[in-house]
Amino acid sequence: MVSFDIVSLYTNIPLAETIQIILDHLYKDRTPPTTIPRDDMKKLLEFATQDSHFLFNGKIYDQKDGVSMGSPLAPLLAEIFLQDFEKKHLPSFKEKGIVYWKRYVDDTFVLLDPKVSAKEIAAQLSQCHPSLKFTCEEEYTTINKDLSKEGSSQKKFTHKNQYTAEKKRSTEEKKSTPRIALSFLDVLVERQPNIGFESRKYRKETFTGLLTKWDSFVPKQYKYNAISTMVYRATRICSTYEALHDEFDIIRGLALDNGYPVAFVESIIRRQLNLIYTPPAITPTEPETDTVVLRVPYYGKPSQTYAKRVTAAVAKQYPLKQVRVVYDVTARIGQNFTTKDQIPTELKSGVVYEATCPQCKEQYIGKTCRHLKTRMNEHLSEQKKLLPPPVQEPEPKLNSKLSSKKVVGNHNLHMMMTRSKARMIKHETKQRKLLPKALTESANSQQQIETPNKTTTETKVHITRSKTRKKSSIKPDPKKLDPDEILQQGIPVDKTANQMIPKSALTKHFVSTGHAFTTNDFNILLSDRHRYRLLIKESILIRQREPKLNGTDRSIPLYIFPDGIPKNANKAYTQATRPPDNHTDTGMQAKFFSKQI
Repeated sequence: MVSFDIVSLYTNIPLAETIQIILDHLYKDRTPPTTIPRDDMKKLLEFATQDSHFLFNGKIYDQKDGVSMGSPLAPLLAEIFLQDFEKKHLPSFKEKGIVYWKRYVDDTFVLLDPKVSAKEIAAQLSQCHPSLKFTCEEEYTTINKDLSKEGSSQKKFTHKNQYTAEKKRSTEEKKSTPRIALSFLDVLVERQPNIGFESRKYRKETFTGLLTKWDSFVPKQYKYNAISTMVYRATRICSTYEALHDEFDIIRGLALDNGYPVAFVESIIRRQLNLIYTPPAITPTEPETDTVVLRVPYYGKPSQTYAKRVTAAVAKQYPLKQVRVVYDVTARIGQNFTTKDQIPTELKSGVVYEATCPQCKEQYIGKTCRHLKTRMNEHLSEQKKLLPPPVQEPEPKLNSKLSSKKVVGNHNLHMMMTRSKARMIKHETKQRKLLPKALTESANSQQQIETPNKTTTETKVHITRSKTRKKSSIKPDPKKLDPDEILQQGIPVDKTANQMIPKSALTKHFVSTGHAFTTNDFNILLSDRHRYRLLIKESILIRQREPKLNGTDRSIPLYIFPDGIPKNANKAYTQATRPPDNHTDTGMQAKFFSKQI
């Protein structure tokens, strides 16, 4: 007997080859093929496997090859790849001396020909594919009663009680018989020459015997399941009554060491044995019922009372509905510390955030189910569009000639500082085309009178009020109008800046006050994985803090706390739960309402 193990299977899976195996099975071997195009399926698989990343030691890495540990696709891809590996090389296993081959994920139970070596077989299997490396564990011979290896350390969960007392001498004498065994997963397999195989429960040397303590503040069902699972595994793994009896003794000792009552453990063992060896009674067929799972936070007896009342009310009003109560323990040890790298604040998702103006300290509360960094960029992108572009001074050029173009008016000079010269010329050309034909002809035939100090221009033109879009009560003299002055009055402001309507509340605040936000002004208040509960938390915080920058007072209707959670909620609850005076009308009303609840 030999057990083969694959070293680091998940991280060594060749993704390109595995994706090709999946595509060949879907579009070549399968009839009819799937309706999704092959190229689209390939892109989806590559996106789900190759384009993944992870955080380690404060840095983000891309997964180049292999699948991530803990990924939901890891077991599926590993099984697909190994099944294809076995399909290609299984015919050659018998030539290598492999008689029996059974695999569970990356662990394999193998029976070899006595003439071959297990290490040589492992080396040959490793050469079948460059991504796979096999290690082997061979069977061993022992004379210990529990089939443990010779020289192994003593179990740390040894106990002294009436169930684990020393056996009689006749039983201890069987200990001297050499036996052959091999551990595979949680099963200890014993090979008996010319007889067959026996199996029993196997525990590693590092097993400490620690279970959920009897006095732990958890639902009683948790404690029942802790013993029931061990009993069930014993009945499924142990192949003989003697091995099953020994395993029950170990379970009793473990339970007693963790404070469990003897009667509680014995009742669980009886119930499991009755389920196996007692034939089930024939029950009449009942109408199908719809099961609804109800998660109840566990706070002791009040949670159990609440669950019983809900179950009874549903059974009375809706007979075809069955409520399955699941107690959720809110306080867990893992909440106090973590072994993984903390996610950076800007990469957290499903949060309620707060943005505070750095100058006037006005606040805005929002929520997002995406990364906080994505939502912050959406807020700040509109603000960046409204910020004036930085003015860059032209670099001085040596031996440069004076420009032949004349600067007409101070407004055109300002436009050159804010926009490009080409855009200004193009805009001026369009404005000239809008002028009436008479003005254009008069501009070409204008008379210039040059003086030693300055140049004056005289123009004869007539412009209507509708064309100039000026509602002046005083009509200008057409003889004194200048086309350049008309252009100066008709030049509009930048359309891109005026036509953009800010959508974000932070951008509206920036437009009205000029106070700019930065990424340092955002802070996370609460977090939740469920979108509906996230909306409720956001609405409660908006009603409670009343931020001035929010356009609405809530994101979702609040039925329990329509005005938010009051600050003196605990004080009001204490006064409401105080025992009332039965001699007053108020006390009688409170007693009546408590009975109704």
